[in-house]
Amino acid sequence: MAERSVIVMVLFVGLVGIWMGGCETQEQKVERLIKEFGHKKAKVRVRAGH
Repeated sequence: MAERSVIVMVLFVGLVGIWMGGCETQEQKVERLIKEFGHKKAKVRVRAGH
């Protein structure tokens, strides 16, 4: 039973870490969009607009 609790806790902590790592601040989002809108490939620029 203790092993199961450890596995659940490790998975939970891992998922929270992945979720937190994927969060962008508003400033980071704007910086990313500026870079994408200035990209040399049209597909990247179009995707940034969606």
